[in-house]
Amino acid sequence: MKTTLRYLAGSLTKQDRQAVDAIIKEAWQRTQALDLGPGAWYQTRFVSEVSLDSDLGQLHFMRILSEHQRRRLHGPVRFTGDVLLEFEQKDLSPTPIAIPNFTVDVTLRAPGPGEGPFTARSATELATLVRAVLAYSTAAPLRHRFGGLSFPAKEEDVAPARERLADPLVGEITVDGIVLAQRLTELAPYPELLRRVQGSLYAYEQALLQEGEYVALVMLVSAIEALGVPNVSGWDQRRAAARFINFVQQVAPGPLGEIMAHGNFKEAFGNRASRKRFLNDLYSRRSRPLHIGFMQHNVQGALGYFASTPVQMRVALTSELVRACIKSFMEVPFSSLIGHPHIAPGEDD
Repeated sequence: MKTTLRYLAGSLTKQDRQAVDAIIKEAWQRTQALDLGPGAWYQTRFVSEVSLDSDLGQLHFMRILSEHQRRRLHGPVRFTGDVLLEFEQKDLSPTPIAIPNFTVDVTLRAPGPGEGPFTARSATELATLVRAVLAYSTAAPLRHRFGGLSFPAKEEDVAPARERLADPLVGEITVDGIVLAQRLTELAPYPELLRRVQGSLYAYEQALLQEGEYVALVMLVSAIEALGVPNVSGWDQRRAAARFINFVQQVAPGPLGEIMAHGNFKEAFGNRASRKRFLNDLYSRRSRPLHIGFMQHNVQGALGYFASTPVQMRVALTSELVRACIKSFMEVPFSSLIGHPHIAPGEDD
């Protein structure tokens, strides 16, 4: 681009060329410093509404009881100094069961030189990441209220958002002791590790939106696999099952043992005493449906809201393992070399 601009500047006067050169020099310096400009403020709204009598509510019922019940947020929360999240819970009265029913108004500053195509794309990418972070932090499915659109923020809304972001009483969004924005920022200098975490969050988010067991489990297992697959073409697909089994046993040995000791584990996965055998079975629940196209979406029967089923428990326990893997990986990220052609090239165990 720099060369092109200089070429175009060749037809200008000497004074104009000097002005263009100054612009190019400043742009180059800003690019080197990763200074994309003052940015622009955008707003959007995410909504989470789960009905118990829907297929979504039936499939995720046990998972919601386990995960969402203790992750209900209310009021303003900060995700980075440029993203304000304002939660409004619709059901505030205390009940034994907390079903997702809330909205999140998001005000964010997207990087860029100002309102325009580049900044709008930046806003879309940032809002997409924010939605995945919200799904992970609340353990609830979220959708755009505005059909997936983010709008430039009104000037009268930006000032209050800035004030809340600067308010020390507004806390950071934290999951299981991890301040998410801080951790993702720390991973930013390591693009491959950051990409793995993002991929895991996106797969987990999509799993929460699924109404059928097979697709939900494909997404959940993919969320774990995303953390362990290297971003290296040529051997990233080698020994995939063996790498998955080894990775889970390294990243979350404690939670894996607790899940296999769960009172409903046998109901959900059968008699699996071996960790390796269970993880191999779990991995096949991702790969086999994709290979044969068997994505059956069962018609839900009269299960009763408070009755657990093998299907519900499979989703709940697998989701618990996913969350344990994400947490552990963000705390201590590492790369598996299983499948590397010179270090661990053997066939799947």
